[in-house]
Amino acid sequence: MKTGVQFGIQWAPTFIKSDAAGMWCDPWWGCCVVGDAQYSNQFQFNGGVVFRF
Repeated sequence: MKTGVQFGIQWAPTFIKSDAAGMWCDPWWGCCVVGDAQYSNQFQFNGGVVFRF
């Protein structure tokens, strides 16, 4: 019989919304609104013992 351990991590960033954070101006393309994105970060940690017969 052999034993071992197993671990896992998952990360899921989810986009929620974007707020206007100001203006950015370029001499060739003009001005545009710059956004400030907000995310919800979800983490999952798991682990366990593995037995092999």
